[in-house]
Amino acid sequence: MRKTYIYTVRPGDTVYSIAQRYRSSVQEILRINYDGSIQDLIRTGVYF
Repeated sequence: MRKTYIYTVRPGDTVYSIAQRYRSSVQEILRINYDGSIQDLIRTGVYF
């Protein structure tokens, strides 16, 4: 079973840096969080 995290994006974060922090991959972060309205954009204050 995978652990679930809630993470608030901070200034300077990238999908890559978030993936590294949680020992995941960019593809996995985007797959879980993609809602059809963003592709490569993450915004400060958005919860992952």
